[in-house]
Amino acid sequence: MQRTTSWFSFRSARVVSAFRSFALALMVALYVSLHAVPTWAADATITWGFNPTPTQVQILAGQNVTWNGPLASHPVALTNSTFSTLGATVSSGGNSYTRNFPTPGVYYFMCEFHLSSMPTTVTVCAPPPSQLATLDIDGDGTVDALTDGLLVVRYLLGLRNSALVANAVNACATRDATAIQVHLATHSGLAQ
Repeated sequence: MQRTTSWFSFRSARVVSAFRSFALALMVALYVSLHAVPTWAADATITWGFNPTPTQVQILAGQNVTWNGPLASHPVALTNSTFSTLGATVSSGGNSYTRNFPTPGVYYFMCEFHLSSMPTTVTVCAPPPSQLATLDIDGDGTVDALTDGLLVVRYLLGLRNSALVANAVNACATRDATAIQVHLATHSGLAQ
């Protein structure tokens, strides 16, 4: 009698092992991508003159940008994205001008006298969410490649509702299919 069952068992073990490795790699990649949060300076400062430094800054909504330099001879003015239209002058002399940016968007400034030869761009980003995503997708208190990783893979493949959670969550899970879908869509950047 041939030993086909042992060959099958060996092959099944290899498939399970490969899947576990894949799921673990996916979980690590997901963890790194979710927790790689950009660092933001509290405020930004531009050294203002014939060669503004830097010419582009990025801040979070609610933060400030300060232009330091001879503002009487280089008044800061609003402009458009091509630096071709002079808008309202926002600085009023002195050596420093600070502006708060409460709303996300891209703002363009240039010298009132020297126009596009002195451009600056301020990109104001929305603040990151206060709570980052967790890898415990089903809410059972543990991170497991064969439950949480499988849920992520199924979600990415488009499975929803009972097909998403079938044989993938244990009795300790605190999230049902709907809560898992909401969690993945809102806390992980995996919205589909």
